[in-house]
Amino acid sequence: MRELVTYMLETMACSAVLMLMYGVLLDRRVSFATCRIYLLAAVVAAAVIPLLRIPVWNAAPLALVAGVTAGDLSTAVVAETGGAGMREAVLAVYAAGVVLSLAVMAMQLYRIGSMARSGEVLRGHAPRIVRTADSIASFSFFGTIYMSRDIAEADMAAIVAHERSHIRHRHSAEKVAMQLLRALMWWNPFVWIAQRRLSEVHEYEADADVLSEGYDVNDYIASILKSLLGYSPDIANSFRDSLTKKRFKMMITKRKSRYAMLRTFAVLPVAAALLCTFSFTARAEQPEVPVSEIGIAVAAAETTQPQDPQKKEVLMRAEVMPKFNGGDIQDFRMWIMSQIHYPESMYDANIQGTMLVEFVINKDGKLTDIRIIKELHKDASKHVADILSKSPLWSPGMNDGKAVDIKFMMPLNFRLSDGSASGAKVAAAASREG
Repeated sequence: MRELVTYMLETMACSAVLMLMYGVLLDRRVSFATCRIYLLAAVVAAAVIPLLRIPVWNAAPLALVAGVTAGDLSTAVVAETGGAGMREAVLAVYAAGVVLSLAVMAMQLYRIGSMARSGEVLRGHAPRIVRTADSIASFSFFGTIYMSRDIAEADMAAIVAHERSHIRHRHSAEKVAMQLLRALMWWNPFVWIAQRRLSEVHEYEADADVLSEGYDVNDYIASILKSLLGYSPDIANSFRDSLTKKRFKMMITKRKSRYAMLRTFAVLPVAAALLCTFSFTARAEQPEVPVSEIGIAVAAAETTQPQDPQKKEVLMRAEVMPKFNGGDIQDFRMWIMSQIHYPESMYDANIQGTMLVEFVINKDGKLTDIRIIKELHKDASKHVADILSKSPLWSPGMNDGKAVDIKFMMPLNFRLSDGSASGAKVAAAASREG
């Protein structure tokens, strides 16, 4: 849960910085193509950078310490269960947001398709033009232009020129891509801002192309004003834009792209700084002592997970609890200490955390049904499963003088802490609520 929240906050931080750089350095100061590429790349980069883990510098050798007691164990198990429930709730809310966003997108596509089927297709025009009986703001979607039948013939030329520019620059593909990114990151407000800025750039570019063909600015503005009302899907390139004043200002103001190349390259140090902040990590050195001297805190606790009625009956408690190898839980601790070690791949990557393992002590005293409930690293899972499968016999649990199967859950806390490897001590703790 904590990792998920951290990722979301880091993503929003990256997005905020990248959008700030867009507003300060690029917006209406560099080419439209550069702005379009930057906005799409910024959204992707903000999502990817926090996921990267790039080991750059060496860290001092780390030693593991152990310190799990019976009381702490009960708290730790509750925390793991609560955290899992909260994580599932957050993921459910996220999935609902994605589904809702995609549903809205699907509805827009369906309505555009309905217009294409019911509208009048004008012959002899390239690109394809569909005139609808509905009151809509003129827009284009991929290779088709949609406009209301109420548009006068005198205004059609400017509108077609505008939408033809959208089609030529493949703006529809960019809008669909940004819509999908927004659906996946609907919780990030800066993605919504980036989508809005991309729509602005599309309109600026189309306006500039129309005026470059020799259309009179005043006549063109009049055509825009006549096309402001009506339905306009977000996924399409609309002739209407709620920030029309900004478009008019762009039309009557000569753009000066001074130092455009310098402004573009100025973004690179910012991206490098974000990588350093969110992606660069320390590279742990190989310890100078045997890996077996690295400690792991191990604790055993009962599980409360429901049982499948089709399977054999497995209890959580018994009148007489199982004993390890004829001894007590302390002997199990000593055996674990002698067998388990910190996987080198995890040590090198500075990976730590808690793994949850479930197993059953059956009626014959064998440790069976090993299952990794929460995986920390595949190498650790394999190593732990191999060790537990080789466990010596236990004295089985007893109820009413009969042997019974008892299920256990074991949190294995893999922890790295500052210290010299030579001072590392092997330690383990195992206990069970009685």
